[in-house]
Amino acid sequence: MVAGRLGDMAATGIGSLPHRAVQEAVEAVLSAFPQLPYWPQLPRRAPEENMYRQFLTGMPGLAEEGGSPALPNWDRFWRELGDLFAAYTAGDDSPGSIPPERAAGLQGLADRADMLREAVAVKGQVTGPVSMGLSLRGPDGRPVLYDERLMEALVVLLELKVRWQERFLRRLHPVTLVFLDEPYLGTVGSAFYAYDAAQARGWLQRVLAGAGGLTGIHCCANTDWGMLLDLGIDVISFDAYGYFENFALYAPALRAFLERGGCVAWGIVPADGEAIRRETAPALLGRLAGHIDALAAAGVPRDTLVRQSLVTPSCGLGALTVEDAERVLRTCSEVSRLARERLVA
Repeated sequence: MVAGRLGDMAATGIGSLPHRAVQEAVEAVLSAFPQLPYWPQLPRRAPEENMYRQFLTGMPGLAEEGGSPALPNWDRFWRELGDLFAAYTAGDDSPGSIPPERAAGLQGLADRADMLREAVAVKGQVTGPVSMGLSLRGPDGRPVLYDERLMEALVVLLELKVRWQERFLRRLHPVTLVFLDEPYLGTVGSAFYAYDAAQARGWLQRVLAGAGGLTGIHCCANTDWGMLLDLGIDVISFDAYGYFENFALYAPALRAFLERGGCVAWGIVPADGEAIRRETAPALLGRLAGHIDALAAAGVPRDTLVRQSLVTPSCGLGALTVEDAERVLRTCSEVSRLARERLVA
């Protein structure tokens, strides 16, 4: 990676790890990804670190009964909504703060700020509005995404979460990268979900509008990649191990994205225990090189693509064993090393 520039096949991670010990998780991240470390989400340490609970503090009307966040009634929602909007209008991002008990890995990374000197950037993540909107239930039991009033509050809250986190990370490093993790973007265009790509685009743009640094979106499913590539983000992150053929259909949009300075995060290392135990770094590099060849044949400039690429796991690793998760991290680091040796000019 060239100083001050994302790319050159450097490696980073997506989000969750299965560790219960905070410093053990942070050390694993720093060891594997010294150039682009991220703070690990640790859902097995505490259920509050689940990606659909971690970023909901401050949501008007929120209740968490039996571990399932929901908005139980309209009275509470309307009473608390004014405070959220007042803070937002005043430029106060405090409703976006993440309590330490819900993000131990974030504080754990801050405690090791001395290890970030060789980093080019520091990465964080927030669950995106589509995935959160389909997971959180409103007073009628339906997903928040289907109610304009509830979705407006959620989008404002998530914008504050991005804004607050970017400021926190900037205290650790001058260059920040905040991802929206959006697994449910795979539902865009589905007849079973009553929203469309234009609505998703608007929600995503608004949530990221508060970011003062670099931004990215991660989706580990197939989606409308053309919409995301034209969104104005800096990094597009996808499951290159499982969904490359779908992504490759958008080669013209990818070329335009790269011309604007965008970066591709290749999720080429499988976030699956069985798969990672049979794969090797050289084999995964070969797979990645084949994908690059295919895009080059479709008109994407090869050198530009290689320079503006990162290597990542295909998804978060929280569901794996610690042993398999650390194997994924090491393999990702090794694929990155080999790619820099053999692909980067």
